[in-house]
Amino acid sequence: MKSKYYLELNQKRRDLAVDNTFDFDNSSYPNCFGTALFLTGEIKVDDHCYEKLPFILSKLERIPAPILGCLILFESDKGPYHMGVVVNTNPLLMAHRKGDMGEFHPKQSLDDALRMYGEDFDGNKGRIKFYLPKLLGVESGK
Repeated sequence: MKSKYYLELNQKRRDLAVDNTFDFDNSSYPNCFGTALFLTGEIKVDDHCYEKLPFILSKLERIPAPILGCLILFESDKGPYHMGVVVNTNPLLMAHRKGDMGEFHPKQSLDDALRMYGEDFDGNKGRIKFYLPKLLGVESGK
């Protein structure tokens, strides 16, 4: 059930993430956090949402290892600085947007992502955490 839900959600939302650009009428723009949360169904619109991130993460279960469809968060002692969604577990691949209004990558290896995001913007070493989106938790019976 869990992977069926994830595949349906991903299929519906991936195209929207690829096409999403700056909305001059509403001054909205996608970033890595908004795109990841949009892909997992945590928010309804692929939009910049860094300010809401602590609240959203506080409502999600942190899990010890990646599963299909979970959020992958890169953070340093200064806080979160990148986020994506696990789209394959072996090898570990993630879907993510490169920063603010950046290109959407539907499947990138963790090794490639670590080359880009292994450190925060100030050069501080990062760490990775995994979070279970609410809709995946419901589907898996949690």
